[in-house]
Amino acid sequence: MRAMIRTMPIAALILLAGCGARADSPDNIPKMGKWQKDVKLVALIANDVWIDRKDAPLDLPPDRNEVIPCIEPALQTKNRINSNFLANTEKLCTVDSLESSDGAIVGKGTCGPASRFGGTMSGTMEFDGREREDRIDATLSMNVNLKQSSGATERIRVGVEMKWKRLGDCT
Repeated sequence: MRAMIRTMPIAALILLAGCGARADSPDNIPKMGKWQKDVKLVALIANDVWIDRKDAPLDLPPDRNEVIPCIEPALQTKNRINSNFLANTEKLCTVDSLESSDGAIVGKGTCGPASRFGGTMSGTMEFDGREREDRIDATLSMNVNLKQSSGATERIRVGVEMKWKRLGDCT
């Protein structure tokens, strides 16, 4: 369960990352500059019951808020995302499709099936976002079922919101 929950913020960070070059790419919608990046857990639901972060029965990574002095946010390739995912999620989740068109970004993926926590875990994840020259807004959601050896099934839904805002030119 811990790996699954940790997957969400990792996914949000991996899907959109910075381009290392110091020249603004004309093929990339977001402009190079000083950016603020916020990644926030917005939903944690188990068996249709909302759970507050403080009441979660496991460690949750903290929300992230950082200012990056000079970056050009860029959508990563599916292969690069999967390579990072596999390194950071105990090989639990992969991105199956990722499309970007006219600033809209849509992705889908699968998690498991995998033996975890005394049962079999499987599920889906979806990424939906919009990028503009000075802003990126996206949500990442994951729906997972954990079928326990007793036959009971736990349903877990997690939502993460990601916002990037351009603050100005590189500093």
